[in-house]
Amino acid sequence: MLNRIDTFFVGLACLSLFAVMTIVGIDALGRNLFDQPITGAYVLIEEYLMPAMIFPLIGYVWLIRAHVGISLLRDRMPSAIRRVLRVSDTLFGLLIFGLITYVGWQNTVAAYQGGELTSGLIRWPIWLALVWMPLGGSLFCLRLLSELPGLLTRDTPPPSGDPI
Repeated sequence: MLNRIDTFFVGLACLSLFAVMTIVGIDALGRNLFDQPITGAYVLIEEYLMPAMIFPLIGYVWLIRAHVGISLLRDRMPSAIRRVLRVSDTLFGLLIFGLITYVGWQNTVAAYQGGELTSGLIRWPIWLALVWMPLGGSLFCLRLLSELPGLLTRDTPPPSGDPI
């Protein structure tokens, strides 16, 4: 089920990237050829489309082991120590991302309930920009929780590669 959710958000990230490229291209043409940039393009890209591309994919990137990591020492450690480190990494990640996600959901709900809008010519709802971080944090915590039982019972790392 989590892989299906990841597949959905990978597709959404691709659509967001396409939208960014299209908006930037049209904005550049409009600005240079007609002296008419797209109003609100910068805010739309920076505050809405970029977070939609990045945050929901944190768990997926973890799944395929594409996060930046330094394994020089870890690869040389005995398997028992590697297992303890993997479990502690997962638990620490759950703690940190759990707190980030909790605060993120609080901020998103508060912005939604308060009807907060951006300032500027186009008044975008702020909660639509904020929702991506706690959503991505929630998916990442679910991914970590789903891996924890396997880490506690075996020494081999979870499967890597692109499952989608």
